Amino acid sequence: MFLNRLDFVEKEAFISLAVKAAESNGYIADEEYQMIEDYCKEMDIAFFDAKNLKPMEDVIRIYSEADDQNKRIAVLETVGLMYADGGYDSKEKEFVDDFANKIGITQDSVRKIED
Repeated sequence: MFLNRLDFVEKEAFISLAVKAAESNGYIADEEYQMIEDYCKEMDIAFFDAKNLKPMEDVIRIYSEADDQNKRIAVLETVGLMYADGGYDSKEKEFVDDFANKIGITQDSVRKIED
Protein backbone atom coordinates (compact mmCIF):
# COMPACT_ATOMS: atom_id res chain seq x y z
CA MET A 1 0.00 0.00 0.00
CA PHE A 2 2.79 2.46 0.85
CA LEU A 3 5.81 0.57 -0.45
CA ASN A 4 5.86 2.45 -3.75
CA ARG A 5 7.00 5.51 -1.75
CA LEU A 6 10.33 3.84 -0.91
CA ASP A 7 13.39 4.49 -3.05
CA PHE A 8 14.88 1.59 -5.03
CA VAL A 9 17.51 0.67 -2.42
CA GLU A 10 14.87 0.68 0.33
CA LYS A 11 12.56 -1.47 -1.82
CA GLU A 12 15.24 -4.10 -2.33
CA ALA A 13 16.08 -4.01 1.37
CA PHE A 14 12.40 -4.35 2.23
CA ILE A 15 12.11 -7.62 0.32
CA SER A 16 15.03 -9.02 2.29
CA LEU A 17 13.39 -7.74 5.48
CA ALA A 18 10.07 -9.33 4.51
CA VAL A 19 11.61 -12.73 3.81
CA LYS A 20 13.59 -12.72 7.04
CA ALA A 21 10.53 -11.57 9.00
CA ALA A 22 8.41 -14.33 7.46
CA GLU A 23 11.10 -16.87 8.39
CA SER A 24 11.41 -15.56 11.95
CA ASN A 25 9.09 -18.22 13.36
CA GLY A 26 10.77 -21.06 11.50
CA TYR A 27 8.71 -21.25 8.30
CA ILE A 28 7.12 -19.10 5.62
CA ALA A 29 3.37 -19.63 5.39
CA ASP A 30 1.86 -19.73 1.91
CA GLU A 31 -0.02 -16.51 2.66
CA GLU A 32 3.22 -14.76 3.61
CA TYR A 33 4.93 -16.02 0.48
CA GLN A 34 2.04 -14.71 -1.64
CA MET A 35 2.16 -11.36 0.12
CA ILE A 36 5.89 -11.03 -0.57
CA GLU A 37 5.15 -11.65 -4.25
CA ASP A 38 2.45 -8.97 -4.08
CA TYR A 39 4.92 -6.57 -2.46
CA CYS A 40 7.31 -7.09 -5.39
CA LYS A 41 4.52 -6.31 -7.85
CA GLU A 42 3.49 -3.22 -5.89
CA MET A 43 7.08 -1.93 -5.88
CA ASP A 44 7.61 -2.91 -9.51
CA ILE A 45 10.69 -4.96 -8.74
CA ALA A 46 11.60 -8.51 -9.69
CA PHE A 47 10.52 -11.27 -7.34
CA PHE A 48 13.30 -11.96 -4.86
CA ASP A 49 15.98 -14.54 -5.37
CA ALA A 50 17.06 -16.09 -2.08
CA LYS A 51 20.69 -15.86 -3.22
CA ASN A 52 20.33 -12.09 -3.48
CA LEU A 53 18.84 -11.40 -0.08
CA LYS A 54 20.69 -8.72 1.85
CA PRO A 55 22.03 -9.55 5.30
CA MET A 56 20.00 -8.01 8.13
CA GLU A 57 22.95 -5.77 9.00
CA ASP A 58 22.61 -4.13 5.57
CA VAL A 59 18.82 -3.85 5.86
CA ILE A 60 19.19 -2.21 9.28
CA ARG A 61 21.84 0.19 7.98
CA ILE A 62 19.68 1.19 5.00
CA TYR A 63 16.61 1.83 7.15
CA SER A 64 18.61 3.53 9.90
CA GLU A 65 19.57 6.11 7.28
CA ALA A 66 16.02 6.39 5.86
CA ASP A 67 13.64 9.19 6.75
CA ASP A 68 11.10 8.55 9.52
CA GLN A 69 8.21 8.08 7.11
CA ASN A 70 10.02 5.29 5.24
CA LYS A 71 11.07 3.65 8.50
CA ARG A 72 7.43 3.56 9.59
CA ILE A 73 6.35 2.22 6.19
CA ALA A 74 8.83 -0.66 6.54
CA VAL A 75 7.56 -1.49 10.03
CA LEU A 76 3.87 -1.13 9.04
CA GLU A 77 4.20 -3.38 6.01
CA THR A 78 6.24 -5.94 7.96
CA VAL A 79 3.55 -6.10 10.65
CA GLY A 80 0.98 -6.53 7.88
CA LEU A 81 2.99 -9.42 6.50
CA MET A 82 3.11 -11.04 9.93
CA TYR A 83 -0.71 -11.06 10.06
CA ALA A 84 -1.02 -12.55 6.54
CA ASP A 85 -1.35 -16.09 7.86
CA GLY A 86 -3.91 -15.10 10.48
CA GLY A 87 -1.52 -14.85 13.42
CA TYR A 88 1.28 -12.75 14.83
CA ASP A 89 3.26 -15.02 17.14
CA SER A 90 5.84 -14.10 19.75
CA LYS A 91 8.85 -14.83 17.51
CA GLU A 92 7.45 -12.60 14.75
CA LYS A 93 6.68 -9.87 17.27
CA GLU A 94 10.18 -10.13 18.71
CA PHE A 95 11.64 -9.82 15.19
CA VAL A 96 9.58 -6.68 14.44
CA ASP A 97 10.39 -5.12 17.81
CA ASP A 98 14.11 -5.77 17.37
CA PHE A 99 14.16 -4.35 13.83
CA ALA A 100 12.18 -1.27 14.85
CA ASN A 101 14.46 -0.63 17.82
CA LYS A 102 17.59 -0.90 15.67
CA ILE A 103 16.30 1.61 13.10
CA GLY A 104 15.10 4.11 15.68
CA ILE A 105 11.36 3.40 15.91
CA THR A 106 10.04 3.38 19.48
CA GLN A 107 8.08 0.49 20.93
CA ASP A 108 5.19 2.91 21.47
CA SER A 109 5.18 3.62 17.74
CA VAL A 110 5.28 -0.10 16.95
CA ARG A 111 2.27 -0.71 19.23
CA LYS A 112 0.34 2.05 17.43
CA ILE A 113 1.24 0.52 14.07
CA GLU A 114 0.10 -2.91 15.28
CA ASP A 115 -3.23 -1.48 16.41
